[in-house]
Amino acid sequence: MRKAIIIILYLGFANLTLWGQVVIKINQHSYEAKKSIGLVAGISGFQTTEIELGVGFNFAEIRHISPHKPKPFMGLSLSVNMNPTNKDLIVQSLSAWFNGVLVFGVSEHYYKNNDYQTYTIKPFTGIELFGIMLIYGRNIFLNDNQIKEVSKHVFTLRYYIPVKIFN
Repeated sequence: MRKAIIIILYLGFANLTLWGQVVIKINQHSYEAKKSIGLVAGISGFQTTEIELGVGFNFAEIRHISPHKPKPFMGLSLSVNMNPTNKDLIVQSLSAWFNGVLVFGVSEHYYKNNDYQTYTIKPFTGIELFGIMLIYGRNIFLNDNQIKEVSKHVFTLRYYIPVKIFN
């Protein structure tokens, strides 16, 4: 069941990447899609704190010809989260999101310490301004959670830093 959910997520967002390769015309207005690769840095937690570092892929930044409009985009990030108080807890995550001012997305997490491991799917929502995202997510456990540092409710402050922009 876990593998099926992860495969569906990968295929769904692979199809969304094709959308980012075109110029879209809606009601005589032109929209341009740009792609980028960058760094993702963040801090998250509710009961415990995790520091996130990873690579992000911005699949489609939709820019209106007018510079005064918001610039929504969809992205994907692969990251590793570390707990500064528990060095044995390592978290690998894959996140996919769409945002303008509001952020919507889903992430998959694999938590592992010396004794246990657990998998979660976390839908999240929040706000974004100038590349800084403040999001709330709720972990849905795919197996029995034996790691006390993993909570159901998580707040995250994340920043996507574009490093290379593709035309």
